[in-house]
This record gives sequence, C-alpha cells and structure tokens, in this order.
Amino acid sequence: MEQKPRCQSCGIPVGEFIQKDGSKAANFGTNMDGSTNSEYCSTCFQKGTYTDPDETLETMMEKTEMNMIENLHFPTARAHDLVEEITPKLKRWKRL
Repeated sequence: MEQKPRCQSCGIPVGEFIQKDGSKAANFGTNMDGSTNSEYCSTCFQKGTYTDPDETLETMMEKTEMNMIENLHFPTARAHDLVEEITPKLKRWKRL
C-alpha cells in the first residue's frame, strides 16, 4: 500500500483518494489564494490559515486519538501509541 504524506497538523494521510463509489476525492488544505496546500488537510488548514489557530498539541492529540478509535476502529492502545509517536513530530508542533 502506498504511504501518503501526512497532514502536518493532525497527522492524517493527505492526497487524492478513490472513494467507495469509484470517484476521486482529495483532502488537501488551501492557501490564501485558493490553491492547494499539500502539507495540510482541509480540516486543519483553509484559505492560508489554521481552522483552529488556538489549537494546542494536547487537544489535537486527544481529538486525533478519539477519531482513530471511534471512526477508524483502532484499538485504544494502538491509537494512543501512534498519536504519541507521530503528532509531536509534525511541522505545526515541532517548534513547541
């Protein structure tokens, strides 16, 4: 399976995807001029800014872990370990 680049805020894979119905979709963020920003997903970054500029590393990690458990059905311990391993290394949080 191809490894997709990760959103540099939340860590989800970003890129183009084939949906269940066979159509293509993308989840890239956008720059201020409306162009694609390939470093961030559309949930975290729109129109050149973070959708939640006051988000903290801790709250992002909590939200990401819950999403992995509730929506992606990861085992709790595995979700926690992945979030702890990946999220602090992402571009948005590295400087903290």
